[in-house]
Amino acid sequence: MCDLLNHAETLRRAAGMPHLTVTAAPHMSGAARAERSHRCSPGPTVVFGGEAVAEPPLVRLATLGHELAHHDLGHTTDPVDYWIIYLQRALGVAALIAALADAWAVLGGLATAAAMVWLATNAMYRRREVAADARALALLDRAGLPGREAMAAMHAADLVVDPWWHAAGGFVFTGHPPVYARARRLDLAR
Repeated sequence: MCDLLNHAETLRRAAGMPHLTVTAAPHMSGAARAERSHRCSPGPTVVFGGEAVAEPPLVRLATLGHELAHHDLGHTTDPVDYWIIYLQRALGVAALIAALADAWAVLGGLATAAAMVWLATNAMYRRREVAADARALALLDRAGLPGREAMAAMHAADLVVDPWWHAAGGFVFTGHPPVYARARRLDLAR
C-alpha cells in the first residue's frame, strides 16, 4: 500500500491538484471510486475497496490514475449529475400522479421518457469512463510512471471478471463500457 501512496503523491503533482486523499475501505464492494470533496477532506478523494487493495501493484497504479482522472476531468463535480437526479425524481412523481389519475397514456409517455433519460445517462457515464482511461494514461506518462503497462494490466485484470452478457451488449444498461472496448480505445488490445 505504501507504493500506492507514493504514486498518489506523484500523480497529484502531475495533475496539478493541491490536495488528494486516498483511503482504503475493505468492506466496500467494487474496485475503487472517486468521491466528491467534503468537509472532512480538503480535496478530491479516491477510495479503494478490498478488491482493489489486493490487486497487483500495476493494476492499483492504473486504478489510482483512472479515479484521479475522474477528478481531473471534473466528473465528480459536474452539476449535470444533480440535474439528472432531479429529472428522474420529477418523472417518478409525475408517473405516480398519472397512475393515480388513471391517465395511462401519460404514464406510458412518462415511462418512455424515464427509460430514455436512464439510457442517455448510462451513455454519458460510459463516455466518462473512456475519457478517464485516456486521461489516466496521460497523467501516468507525465508523472514518469509506466502508464501503458499499468493500463494494460488493469484492463487484462478486468477482462477476466467482465461478464459475457456485458461484453455482448448488456453494457448499454450500465455506466461502464466493455473492457475490450476500453482497451481498444487506448490501443492496448493485443
